[in-house]
Amino acid sequence: MDISAIQKTRVVFDGGNGMTGLLLSKLLERLLLEAEILYGDVDMTFPNHEANPIKDETLIDLQKVVKEKEADLGVAFDGDGDRVRFVTPSGFAIPGDIMTAVFAEHILRKSDFRKESGSRTSAHSAKILYTVNSSRVVRETIEEAGGVGVENRIGHALIKAVMRKQNILFGGELSGHFYWRDFFYAESALLTMLRLLAMLSAHHESLDEIIKPFLRYASSGEVNISVADKDKALDAVVVRYKDAKEVKYLDGVSITYDDFWFNMRPSNTEPLLRIVMEAKEKGTLDARLREVLDLVRN
Repeated sequence: MDISAIQKTRVVFDGGNGMTGLLLSKLLERLLLEAEILYGDVDMTFPNHEANPIKDETLIDLQKVVKEKEADLGVAFDGDGDRVRFVTPSGFAIPGDIMTAVFAEHILRKSDFRKESGSRTSAHSAKILYTVNSSRVVRETIEEAGGVGVENRIGHALIKAVMRKQNILFGGELSGHFYWRDFFYAESALLTMLRLLAMLSAHHESLDEIIKPFLRYASSGEVNISVADKDKALDAVVVRYKDAKEVKYLDGVSITYDDFWFNMRPSNTEPLLRIVMEAKEKGTLDARLREVLDLVRN
């Protein structure tokens, strides 16, 4: 990409003492940024916090400094540099699925799309991948922008294989992995960060304003619950919600009603169920999430 399009921006980075610290300072030498780096030294003991930006508690220092410095953007990296999460000027930590929607709309609507994706390619034939635990707004955004949404199972190996097979332009996960066709269908936190900076340079709005239209629904985020028998708990959920508008088994089970929807899937490595629920109203979300949690605990 052409990084010369990135304008002067005030950014706070949290390296989390991970591997991006080896590259970030060199990259910043080529950018017109007013930058501050937190925990940029590589230290695999992770003395300051876990390098896992999907966990809100790891972003507290970054959010504080972003607001103190009146920064335009906060950027948090994971330990090995393939995941990233962004913080708005107000300190809001953007979930990975919401960022997937933001990137998807920008990619599908930008005026030079034909030039970058092939002379006969249009947004109406461009595919964007999202995972089963993503917000409904992701699919809606892709369709509203004229693209084709491809729902997929969670996991980078599965995603990369599908993207290659279907020539998918871009894909994103709630976890903060973002996959780019022009980067060998792979993820890169630094490349994703550069593309967001270029997007911000092309807009006359703050990141808070840019994401506002995408925050349409109340979301639980990822809720992990320990259960003795994951299969039994999943079966109980399927029986309880057998009258749902839609039930899918692409990855775990996805249950859809008119006013709320959720995905529940078993962890491959821990005795946990991972639940992501979304609803049209916060009250509905709270009530239905309690209902599901009580069900799988029994």
